[in-house]
Amino acid sequence: MNTNTWSIQRVWEHLFAGDPDAAESLAEAAAELKHSGGSPWYVQTMVAVSAWIAAAMLIAFMFISKLLDFNSSSAAFGLVFITSATVLAYLGRRLMFAGQLALALSLAGLVLFGIGAASIFENNFSLTILSITVLEIILLLVYPSSTRRFISVLLIYSTLETYIYQQIGPWVNSYNSLNNNLYSASQAALVCLTAAAGLYLWEHESKLQTSRLRGLLTPLGFGIPFAFAGLTGLHSFMGDSYFYTAAPFIWLETVGIAGLLVWLELKILKEVGETPGRRMKAPLVLLAATGLLALALNGAPGALGSLLFLALGFRRGRWSLVGLAGIFLVTFFSRYYYMLNFSLLIKSLGLMLGGGILLGARYWIQRTRLSETAVSQPLAVEQQADAAAVETTAPAEEA
Repeated sequence: MNTNTWSIQRVWEHLFAGDPDAAESLAEAAAELKHSGGSPWYVQTMVAVSAWIAAAMLIAFMFISKLLDFNSSSAAFGLVFITSATVLAYLGRRLMFAGQLALALSLAGLVLFGIGAASIFENNFSLTILSITVLEIILLLVYPSSTRRFISVLLIYSTLETYIYQQIGPWVNSYNSLNNNLYSASQAALVCLTAAAGLYLWEHESKLQTSRLRGLLTPLGFGIPFAFAGLTGLHSFMGDSYFYTAAPFIWLETVGIAGLLVWLELKILKEVGETPGRRMKAPLVLLAATGLLALALNGAPGALGSLLFLALGFRRGRWSLVGLAGIFLVTFFSRYYYMLNFSLLIKSLGLMLGGGILLGARYWIQRTRLSETAVSQPLAVEQQADAAAVETTAPAEEA
């Protein structure tokens, strides 16, 4: 059965209709969930941390005991470790110890492969980074563990950002303006594409849950927000260093993320039956508030992107995503507040004014919704009465 086009709603509709394909799709999804472990996130986090510690100790032992050297043979041993770890992860998917051992072997193999690749390419940093990126993309697709796939997502973004910075970073050619513009534009494109990927992924969560790609939903769904926070954090936490001063096109990040947020708001409003119009004041206030917020947070795209993922978390009922986005929002907003070149009095007045505007917008939206409901209810009752009158007079005329 081709499950790529099946959404959750369609599965349930066909299930109630007695379609065996729907039952098969639910059974496949349940089997995948059972085999994926289902451990709480904090348990998986501790497993990942312990795996990194075990991998570091294993690598240290191998080099201290002279079993390996810093040469091309390390890449071969790394690939052997990674292959063995992948096979062990498939065979021991229901055993936590086997999964932890496989994860430690996989991470150790990654480090060994990186050392060997640097030796093979004669310390060519770009080729080494690209080879590690290709390896992580393969592991993202074939490795069965969500924890390892999550690490792969972070490593892929880290290597891509490192490669871009290595090639056209602001320090190349003595910080000239051309490199600054190229780096800033590529950074803005990567940030906007990352936010768009997260939006697409969570908006199509139901379809992905019943497709062959359902194993990638969790690592990508939570890895992308972490990667987004890392990319935008280069601007927010480096202050006036070269990361921040080499960002003349940072406004493109704000515009792109604001566009995605407006698109999501319009989609939600359309689904609940409200569209901007003459009488629909609440949507217009919401869109205007989004524009003002984007204008105020022009230098902090991370805060605006956190709002995007926060809205996605509420929309999809993913409270772990809501908590993660909330942490990112507080962190980015606090840093943005700290970097404002104003006195504490002006900052305090700005916070009070912003809070008052938000509370006033909330009150206006609620009041507008109540007034529109009060106007629409009598009209609906009158329309229902007219329809009932027509239905009762039609049989009388026929008789």
